[in-house]
Amino acid sequence: MNTTTTTTAVLLKGLRKNDLQGVTEATFQADLGPAVETVRFRAPRDPKATRATALVAFKSLEEARKAYDQGLLWRAQLFDCEPYWDVLRPIQCYKCWAWGHIQRYCQKEALCGRCGTKAHGEGGRAGEAQCPTHSGTAACRCAGCGGSHPAWARECPKKQMAQATAREAY
Repeated sequence: MNTTTTTTAVLLKGLRKNDLQGVTEATFQADLGPAVETVRFRAPRDPKATRATALVAFKSLEEARKAYDQGLLWRAQLFDCEPYWDVLRPIQCYKCWAWGHIQRYCQKEALCGRCGTKAHGEGGRAGEAQCPTHSGTAACRCAGCGGSHPAWARECPKKQMAQATAREAY
């Protein structure tokens, strides 16, 4: 008999970052009630941003539906929620630095994410430390688009396109 349970996640939007000061994910989960399986805060990197989101996984589909139909109440504030599907998140391969697949399934040659050439040494962090961009003898070059930035940079047009595609699919 299969006793595995599936959780259904919703994205709770509009949390004020100031309200989250001193609040742990565990206490937030406890405040939301026993129907919640896990909580993960998703605070923006921009220090000027005032709002954050939380990924809330419910133990049952019915509770998740209720959350995105009616919203979630926390500390006398009602927050909008929307369904969340992790598979629609943009993914990047850490072997060839292309978007849309992961390293485990990559058939391409390993590339350096900083200079876009063949991976240095054994790859990974040790190989990245050997990259000539650290000593200033080579410029950064994106392995994905060829731009003058590392492969994981926000300004990469390939990354922005992958994020836009994921947003549209969502």
